[in-house]
Amino acid sequence: EVTNNARFSGVQFLGKASFNDSIFKGTTTFSGSQERPTKFSKVPLFHGSKIHPDTSFEEVIFPQASGEEEAVRAYRSLKLAFSAHQATREELLFFKREIEEETLLAAKREKKQTQNKTLSGFRLPAYFFHAYKYLADYGFSVTRPIKRLIGFGIILTYLGSSVIACMNGWSLEPTKLFTVETWVFLKFVLSGAIPFWEIKFESAEKPLLTQLFGPPTSPSFLLLVTLSTLQKLLSLVGWFFVGLALRNHFKVK
Repeated sequence: EVTNNARFSGVQFLGKASFNDSIFKGTTTFSGSQERPTKFSKVPLFHGSKIHPDTSFEEVIFPQASGEEEAVRAYRSLKLAFSAHQATREELLFFKREIEEETLLAAKREKKQTQNKTLSGFRLPAYFFHAYKYLADYGFSVTRPIKRLIGFGIILTYLGSSVIACMNGWSLEPTKLFTVETWVFLKFVLSGAIPFWEIKFESAEKPLLTQLFGPPTSPSFLLLVTLSTLQKLLSLVGWFFVGLALRNHFKVK
């Protein structure tokens, strides 16, 4: 039990730092400075500890993720300790570190499975964590999913215009940007990119849909509908990650 204020600023923890079952009753700071940051060579252990509400971990260097199960549990304990005080920012900081360790650990588990070493219980595959990082930085990046949405949208728009060009003779060109056909095609693309916004086509535009995409039973129409459905699914995932990141950044419980 630590009854007074505790200050660990700038301390270099060279071995394993264990604060298990400790009770901090005063202000506790592990925060360092840019010139002399606090550094842990091993993930600190806070299992069963009760931290003071005024506890800080600014300018602290933690070890590089190693994929050890002990590290996953250690970061989880820190996450739960801050969650008890509704310190959402610190809770999310340690959640991200926990999931980074879990990503590497999942790859190790898969390797053990290929070596016929049994593992109990359901585990998410490693590619799930890698995809989560690639698409949304574990739910902490607002810009990354938006960039992915734009990138996938450009690719699918190009594929859609290529299908129309090959099968129906129309192509998306700079000289045709202000034509009615281009406007109808872009509205079709937007209907996939923004799935929760219903875009309606005017009665005068509907004949152009058949002209561009072909009749409902044609291969071009079916292929374009498939691309649009894929775009809607990707857009739903992307916008979900944008909302998740905003929730995390603004500490919405």
